[in-house]
Amino acid sequence: MLRRRRFFQGETATRDDQPLPDLVWLRPDGREMTDDDWRRSDAHSVMVFLNGDAIAEPDRQGRPVTDDSFLLLLNGYWEPVDFRLPGPAYGDRWTTLIDTAEPQGPPDESEHKPGTALRAEPRSLTLLSRPPHT
Repeated sequence: MLRRRRFFQGETATRDDQPLPDLVWLRPDGREMTDDDWRRSDAHSVMVFLNGDAIAEPDRQGRPVTDDSFLLLLNGYWEPVDFRLPGPAYGDRWTTLIDTAEPQGPPDESEHKPGTALRAEPRSLTLLSRPPHT
């Protein structure tokens, strides 16, 4: 997912009967960003969904490629921000891989369900993953 041969193109993949683009920008409340959201002066925090099920280019043998999907929580604000993970169409469970506010790394039991609220500390990044849809 992070070693793409081309930039995101808006390709979609269907997960639980819902098509999802290869990249989605989300607000901290888990809803998709609108044009108005991008213009807000208080929009200091966003989530980015990177869809590992929507990789359009095949591998060197012409086979479809799938990978883990990622959810990146970015808090550029000077106070903590609570993020609500998006609904189950994006993933049934998420595992924290990186949390820049945790010097020792995330705890091993850091799995999260859709709709869970996660606190992002000031000026921090949290990276979550989920395995490919099978």
